[in-house]
Amino acid sequence: MLLYLAAIVAGIVALTLSADRFVEGASAVALKFNISPLVVGMTIVAIGTSAPEVLVSVMAVLSDAPDLAVGNAVGSNIANIGLALGISALVLAVPLAGSIRRNAVPALLGITVLSIAIAIDGTLNWIDGIIILVGGAFATWYASRGAEAEELPEGVESMSLARSLAYLALGLAVLLASSRLLVWGASEFALELGVPEVIVGLTIVAIGTSLPEVAASVAGALKGQSEIAIGNVVGSNIFNIGGVFAVTGLLAEVSISQTTLLRDFGLMLVMTLIICAAAWFRGPSAKIGKPLGLTLLAIYLSYLGYLAWSSL
Repeated sequence: MLLYLAAIVAGIVALTLSADRFVEGASAVALKFNISPLVVGMTIVAIGTSAPEVLVSVMAVLSDAPDLAVGNAVGSNIANIGLALGISALVLAVPLAGSIRRNAVPALLGITVLSIAIAIDGTLNWIDGIIILVGGAFATWYASRGAEAEELPEGVESMSLARSLAYLALGLAVLLASSRLLVWGASEFALELGVPEVIVGLTIVAIGTSLPEVAASVAGALKGQSEIAIGNVVGSNIFNIGGVFAVTGLLAEVSISQTTLLRDFGLMLVMTLIICAAAWFRGPSAKIGKPLGLTLLAIYLSYLGYLAWSSL
């Protein structure tokens, strides 16, 4: 048990230290190649920080634990909105204007609805995997259309391309390694206490694999990079569905219970709709501020509380 606790502490420390360098590298790369930070957030940052979800889900399917794979993907999306976006908004208001409101938010809603349509028959198979893979690719393209430029943090202009890429690559590597260490420690600790596998997938593993998103988004907010923060969450959620679901379905036929569909997919949709409402009903000045960030975080913590209570 002490080994698991040590892994948790070491993972958190390494995660925190690497997030700052990762965002600096991503911002500098955006500047060097004249790419919008939103696009970087939805592609390089999102795909990189979503790698743990893919690895965990693949290993879960190969280990004959499909509930863990599905729970990890859906739970990670819920955690991305409740934790990564909620905490980022508490640090700095996240604007939802421009291409985020017109393209990114509709793309996120579309892929979320598609995932529910795919899962509603209770089975995820290879045909579903192909459909969701194509849908995810289209959603990523559509979400990044027309992204505007954003002021970059002080200091990245003088960073060389080699240093930018090194910060990006090394920061991501440490993010992934530390999150994996944290997931291992927390999962083993919970299983030792007799927590059911599906609950571990929806909570500890989902939070653990979402920690790179949380760390990168919060670090982006602290550096004034709100587009990286929102782009990371939107891109990661699209990739979790378009990538993780697709890989899971292509590897095996996975059953999805009614409880998972109603409780977990349902909450993922509700939280996505909250973002949509914030973006579409507040006009060009739409943003996720502290009140809404606190609401998202409270919803997520209530969800965790309910899962813990229902597992007793």
